[in-house]
Amino acid sequence: MEARRLAAIMFTDTVGYSALMQKNETLALDLLEEQKELLHPLISQHGGQVIKPTSDGFFVEFPSVVGAVRCALAAQRALAERNETVPPVRVIQIRIGIHLGMGLEK
Repeated sequence: MEARRLAAIMFTDTVGYSALMQKNETLALDLLEEQKELLHPLISQHGGQVIKPTSDGFFVEFPSVVGAVRCALAAQRALAERNETVPPVRVIQIRIGIHLGMGLEK
């Protein structure tokens, strides 16, 4: 039987990704890679681990909800700063959801 423990789960989702994929697949993939390069260090800094990349976001586990919320805030700040310096077509907007639930022991 697998052991379970309390964990915080953060999901990210890129706003408008499917529509952008239909219009400009190269740009969509480029922006997704940029998002990954920006967010992965923040996830690590806040104690998170990417469990599964999704087509346009990430499924991340944190040992505490505090780490997940701090990471989400840092991601929002980092993207806002980045978005101020790029043309509108290169703006990255994400939705973030945080859930407190059971994770599996490793």
